Amino acid sequence: MAARNRRALADGRLRLHVGRVEDLAAGAMSNLDGPFDRIYGINTAMFWSDRAAIFGTLADRLAPGGRIAVTHQPRTGERTDAAADSAADAIAADMCTAGLADVHIARLRELSPMAVYVMGHAP
Repeated sequence: MAARNRRALADGRLRLHVGRVEDLAAGAMSNLDGPFDRIYGINTAMFWSDRAAIFGTLADRLAPGGRIAVTHQPRTGERTDAAADSAADAIAADMCTAGLADVHIARLRELSPMAVYVMGHAP
């Protein structure tokens, strides 16, 4: 991620932070209070113990118009397009429960199994 965004990092237009979402949601990372324009995770949401609650806490840290997006591609268990669709539906439902608006799913069908991208906006 850093290599692809080297110019934005150097210009100060982008800051990347790597850590556990539970630590961010619990306020354990005080240097990351926000507000954030974007929060993005790849193949992480399936590990969150209470996804709707975490999405809610993260949504509280978004700037107006900010977005939360997660990408999921099945890597263990059932590695099928159907499993990706099921995960996308569950993630989208949890985003809606958390109060995110305009939640939508995009499917990257050129991958096998396909990856899904779920995004919601700050209300």
